[in-house]
Amino acid sequence: MHDRARWQYITKHKVQLPDEYDQIFQDFEPFWSMSPKDLALLQEETETKRDSFTIGRNSTTGAIEVLTWAFQDGKYDQLIVGSRGIINLLKEIPEDLPPFRMAFSPHDGPNRLSSYQVKHARIEAAAERRCASYFTNQRKN
Repeated sequence: MHDRARWQYITKHKVQLPDEYDQIFQDFEPFWSMSPKDLALLQEETETKRDSFTIGRNSTTGAIEVLTWAFQDGKYDQLIVGSRGIINLLKEIPEDLPPFRMAFSPHDGPNRLSSYQVKHARIEAAAERRCASYFTNQRKN
């Protein structure tokens, strides 16, 4: 989405604090040091974690919808409620979205935990514009 379209979207939907993206930058920064291959493997692994769901573009219909979920029996309706707002938001800008998959946890806490050392090493690698192997570092234990 180019800058003018982005700003039109922001003003149309009355986005609060549109210039406050520091937290988003900080949340994504560790992932910038990951290779596309490692990111794809992480996505696949995250989609299978208990109590997760994946939103994306259906490769057959092109619709934006819940593609996969991993919930205990009977909890789907309770846990998938958060997906509706995200899907409705993304349905407003389908022409700006490439094929994608996003895995979510319906809980307040993160679905993936990492140590300070691993996160710091990834941020340093991103700042140096180099890839740090994700799975080598994570699976040493």
